[in-house]
Amino acid sequence: MASDTKEGGMIEPFIYVAYLTLLIAIVLVLIYTLKNLASKDLKKHLSVLERF
Repeated sequence: MASDTKEGGMIEPFIYVAYLTLLIAIVLVLIYTLKNLASKDLKKHLSVLERF
């Protein structure tokens, strides 16, 4: 089954936009999480993680 360039040509840019949006969301969540960990008592957070 051959892919028609007219059909595949419009989908590919949307895939890149979706990947870019996902990457931005992940980066923002990581920055927010690390910022909150650094601003609060780190020892308290690590003691909670040691319980698991």
